[in-house]
Amino acid sequence: MKQPVFPILILLLGLISQGLAQGTAFTYQGQLLNAGQPATGSFDLRAVLYDAEIGGAQVGPIVTNADVIVVNGAFTTMFDFGANAFPGAARWLELAVRLSADGTFTLLSPRQALTPTPYALYALTPAGPKGDQGDPGPIGATGPQGSKGDKGDPGIAGPVGPQGLKGDKGNPGVAGATGPQGPAGPAGSADAWSRVGNADTDPDVNFAGTTDASAFVLRANNQPVLRLEGSPSGVRIIGGWNNSVSAATTNSAILSGRDSAIAAGAHESVISGGVDNQIGPDQRSAFIGGGARNEIRQDSQHAVIAGGRDNRIGTNTVISSVVGGGGNIIADNVDGGIMVGGFRNDILGSDNPNRREIAPILVGGSDNEIGLESSWAMILGGDNNRIGTNCPSAVIAGGTNNLVANNCGFSFAAGRRSRVNHRGAFIWADSQNASFASAGEDTFNVRAEGGLHLNTDTSQFFGSSVRQMLNLYSVTYGIGVQSSTLYQRTDGSFSWFHGGSHVDSANNPGTGGVEMMRLNSGGLRVNGTFVSASDRSLKENFTAVNPRDILAKVAAMPLSEWNYRADPAARHLGPMAQDFRAAFNLGTDDKTIATVDADGVALAAIQGLNDKLKEQSSALEERDARVARLEDELAELRAQFHEAFKTTRPIRP
Repeated sequence: MKQPVFPILILLLGLISQGLAQGTAFTYQGQLLNAGQPATGSFDLRAVLYDAEIGGAQVGPIVTNADVIVVNGAFTTMFDFGANAFPGAARWLELAVRLSADGTFTLLSPRQALTPTPYALYALTPAGPKGDQGDPGPIGATGPQGSKGDKGDPGIAGPVGPQGLKGDKGNPGVAGATGPQGPAGPAGSADAWSRVGNADTDPDVNFAGTTDASAFVLRANNQPVLRLEGSPSGVRIIGGWNNSVSAATTNSAILSGRDSAIAAGAHESVISGGVDNQIGPDQRSAFIGGGARNEIRQDSQHAVIAGGRDNRIGTNTVISSVVGGGGNIIADNVDGGIMVGGFRNDILGSDNPNRREIAPILVGGSDNEIGLESSWAMILGGDNNRIGTNCPSAVIAGGTNNLVANNCGFSFAAGRRSRVNHRGAFIWADSQNASFASAGEDTFNVRAEGGLHLNTDTSQFFGSSVRQMLNLYSVTYGIGVQSSTLYQRTDGSFSWFHGGSHVDSANNPGTGGVEMMRLNSGGLRVNGTFVSASDRSLKENFTAVNPRDILAKVAAMPLSEWNYRADPAARHLGPMAQDFRAAFNLGTDDKTIATVDADGVALAAIQGLNDKLKEQSSALEERDARVARLEDELAELRAQFHEAFKTTRPIRP
């Protein structure tokens, strides 16, 4: 070596955190003297760890730090002997030094006993009781100053040195040779937890926390961020800022957020975060997930507000939930109510705890309301919809400004401005801005200005009971079924059109249309051929008639010209039905004359007239024959007379 190097004293001042990547390394600060004077320059340091002050076994690897800078004798360096170098047993450090990359190492003597700081990395047992606050160690002989003890750790005696520094609050200072030692933990262990994890711990013995009634508080930037409170009956967890959990509440927690509170008796309840959220007293397992100014009031067991703002679950409202949204309220005495999002929605409760609302559901939308005594009712979105009082199992399926009136349970409304005014009514209204009301109990009501459209292969069925099945324009017009009879009903006339289009005036086929038939109180008018069934196989109870009698009755029947009141423009000629009925006793009543009867009477009268004409013709023929015979006889007489009285003058006939 260029210069002799004399022994130096290396003093461990303390562990300096280097981050998790260097968790097993610790820092040395020391003084190097060269020929009795503080050294300056670049030196190599070699360190070996032993388990005894003299002799003993080497622990871990040999560590060589090159080019350690020394200024006026002072230096700082890091040594790392690995994760298993400090199990809790005593350790000594042997050092050697040389000028950087020049010559051989000079061994320094004696070995240095390591102070407790490195062992804090590997504490295996809980810390011992606190040492006295800030006690200084007594004066040592000539050694350098001892290092600070960690909070809650007892100092371990170092080499003889000057007076130790004050320890941190609650820690004894590191003592000199004869200084008192703070109370220790269990034999063979240090009183601290490792920053990089611990092994071989027993959770019944090794733990971080308190053993008396004091709370355990975690701080960051010297601000409390988590408070843990325990009692024989349960625990409380309080995180965040300015949050509180009543001491009369067990197993409840506020995990984060601020200005939130859990009241007395709200056991097993949780507020996850948010601002100014409140869980009231005397309930079990209530939950607020976050948001702002949400509240679960007293005695609402197992209630949940998932988030949102200004939402509320009332008193004695159990197993109910508000899932987000704002300004939503499930009121008092509701069991199993559900509110999913939306704004300013209400499920009204009861003022009587013995008359409870059961399982109403309101999903989204805004300004919707389910009234009192309307269990199992549901509103599915939309806005300004309302289900009234005593409407169990009523449903509004969205839309806007729909109403189920009071006492109209088991009903359904949707669309725009539907009005359910009857129990069991179904009503759907289209987009028109006008109210559309139900027609009666248990009715199906639809307003669809664009028409009702069914799939092209859809069939319609109206059941198998006799009734008027299709009602048109109230019940005055319609189609129905009687026993073995299909009927159509009208208060005017029936018309059959070909082509054209709808117009409101009566019997008008519209532009391009033709009226094919019309049936009214005056009868049936056909534009074309009219036929009646007359097959012999369709008839029975045959009775012969006397055409002469029919003819006589026809001859005696009054006839007149007239018009129907329903059709004043058309003139007609014929008998009255009353006279026809009185004369022939045909048809179903004395108000109508069936065309088949009128035709039959006419044909019988023709036959009677024909018979009469035939009789008259026969009489005429007999007369003509007699006249002819008389003429022949007269001619013969003339001839005879002529012969008998022939004179010169001819006899004139």
